[in-house]
Amino acid sequence: MACALNSLSARLAVQNRTVEAGEMDLLRQLRETWTIAEDHETAAVMDGILADEIQHVRFANQWLHRFAHEPQAVMQMAAALNFAGGVMRALQPQPGERSLDNVELAAVDHAIEVNTEDRHRAGFTQAEIADLVRQGRSSDLKSQSHTES
Repeated sequence: MACALNSLSARLAVQNRTVEAGEMDLLRQLRETWTIAEDHETAAVMDGILADEIQHVRFANQWLHRFAHEPQAVMQMAAALNFAGGVMRALQPQPGERSLDNVELAAVDHAIEVNTEDRHRAGFTQAEIADLVRQGRSSDLKSQSHTES
């Protein structure tokens, strides 16, 4: 999806700040799952990937704060997030769609807890984190797709 975007600000907003921030939420959950399963090697791999994603998201947040003072960049970011939200809505499972193992995909709860600690480390403000938690969303795209529907 990020390859379809034609500006740095748009790519940072979608790929790093949105997609990779959502991955931070997932990776924290996966690390805890593997730790509980006593697979400490896989948990360590998840932890290493999580540390890398925190850096990517922090980098994007720093640049996006700079771009926030440039009207053209702000418009590019808004258009990119709108585009990405449309892609995410189009990819959401529809009632009746089933997986290969016959699971009703629309009935599966895909919610992932917001990783507040690492989002803070990555440069999200307390207000941004609180908004995500309040909405019960780990992904900025998911919350945007519901507000635009």
